[in-house]
Amino acid sequence: MNARRKGLAAVVAMASLAGTAGAAHAESITAIGIGQVKVVAPAPLTNAKIVRAVSVARRAAVPRALEAARNQATRIAIAAGLQPLRVLEVVETGPGPYGFYFGVGTLGRFGPDRYCGRVQKVTRAPRVDGRRGRVISRRFVTRCYKPASVAVSLSVTYDAVPVPVAPPAA
Repeated sequence: MNARRKGLAAVVAMASLAGTAGAAHAESITAIGIGQVKVVAPAPLTNAKIVRAVSVARRAAVPRALEAARNQATRIAIAAGLQPLRVLEVVETGPGPYGFYFGVGTLGRFGPDRYCGRVQKVTRAPRVDGRRGRVISRRFVTRCYKPASVAVSLSVTYDAVPVPVAPPAA
């Protein structure tokens, strides 16, 4: 083998090693995945039961969010001519523009992890001439409000390498 071919063989060998290591080229893919799970709490509702149900739903939503992020990263990689490898970073993203309904599963109606509390119940007289009736009584009652579902949003960064291109057939 001449010197030029030896040098080319060394470069190809180093490039293949760098491709398997993944850190030499600093290419990455970041994808966002969202997992949503329905909250199921047994009746009668108490704060402890709702907190437990939200926790269970949240634990079930995380793998769904990771799977969604992996699928999204694969679609991005195919479009970019890359191959996703190992996970570099997983970050739970903050709430979206829709506040409570997206990403914050532990915020209850009465505060963090507080789903039961006192609310005012108003009794009114019947409507007269299309107008609301006057207030007859006001009293405070304890009510529990269970969220319908919990959503988890994760931003996952994958290490990526270019897909090897087969040399043209001679």
